[in-house]
Amino acid sequence: MVTLKSDKADLAGQGVEIEPGTFVHDIGDESGVPHHYFNEAGIRDLFAGWEFLVLAEQVITHLERPDRFWEYTPFPFTNWGIVAKKPAE
Repeated sequence: MVTLKSDKADLAGQGVEIEPGTFVHDIGDESGVPHHYFNEAGIRDLFAGWEFLVLAEQVITHLERPDRFWEYTPFPFTNWGIVAKKPAE
């Protein structure tokens, strides 16, 4: 089971892109930390050969988003939820 950030997340595409889909933000507690944002194709590539038991994208749309909203919102992330089974060898 794993959760990964979606490319639909509020901070996706913001900051300095250090490789495709990976950004370093200069705000918040994780300033300077790289974050990779996945689309469905990227997840399927990453888990090629695995069997998905659950592949779900939970999209959070902030209709109003004050500055630094991520510091206090109980709904901070648009994520992928994944439960996958590694193939038998």
